[in-house]
Amino acid sequence: FRSNRSRYRESSVSSEIVETGLRPIRFGMKANLIENKGALPAVSFVGMLGFPQVATDVFQPQYISPDLQLAFSNAVGKWLSLCYNLGVRWDGNNPSPTNYYALATKFHFSSKFGAFLQGRGTFQRTSLPAGAVAYTHNTFARAGLMFVPKPNIQIDLSGGVRVSEYDQEWTYYNSERNNSFAAVGLSWRFPR
Repeated sequence: FRSNRSRYRESSVSSEIVETGLRPIRFGMKANLIENKGALPAVSFVGMLGFPQVATDVFQPQYISPDLQLAFSNAVGKWLSLCYNLGVRWDGNNPSPTNYYALATKFHFSSKFGAFLQGRGTFQRTSLPAGAVAYTHNTFARAGLMFVPKPNIQIDLSGGVRVSEYDQEWTYYNSERNNSFAAVGLSWRFPR
């Protein structure tokens, strides 16, 4: 679920547009590559695909949107982990991918409950008509809860907000754009 609120200013006229809806549902997989041993982080590959057919019209891209990332994690103790990700994602409309990075802390309250705090950023280079190029960068803050009802099932609830100024002048000239989101995730692990 995502909600965008935009304020457009043209001379002395000001208006506000609110867009709320569902982004494409994403299906993915995670493969563990290396286990965490001391300072050596656990490394996993994560791949996801977003399907435009299952999104609200206002957030529906033209094409399937792939997302590829490497996820790293270091256990600091039994109850705390530091996680960091590097990835690349296509939004289904723009042929130029969005690169992103994330830094998170995971708290393990018990074998069934946990929480996380995450900061992440995105940056993208986009080719425009007449050889022009636009660069965008956004920063987000996110928090969530994790519930593990069975050893092979995890449910996540999270929400966040963009904390940086919207910098796509070539798309939204002289505008303010607020962006908040909520997400639900369901993970199932194949038996070993």
